[in-house]
Amino acid sequence: MKYSPIIVVNLLLLTVANFVVAPCKVDMKLTACDKGPCGQNAYCDFNGVSYECLCEDGHDGDPHNIRIGCTPNSE
Repeated sequence: MKYSPIIVVNLLLLTVANFVVAPCKVDMKLTACDKGPCGQNAYCDFNGVSYECLCEDGHDGDPHNIRIGCTPNSE
């Protein structure tokens, strides 16, 4: 009997023919923050579940606003 490789991919495992390979770990921080979701003068902080945009020190504003972002404090 001739076997041809069958690949089945799901979120938990990768099965190739009769071999089971452990799932790949995806770096969620890289995935969430690498897309540049934060505005100017802001940075992306990943807490293990989701990301949050925060203004850099000395800046205020809306860190999620891509166009405006955070502006220097007027102090």
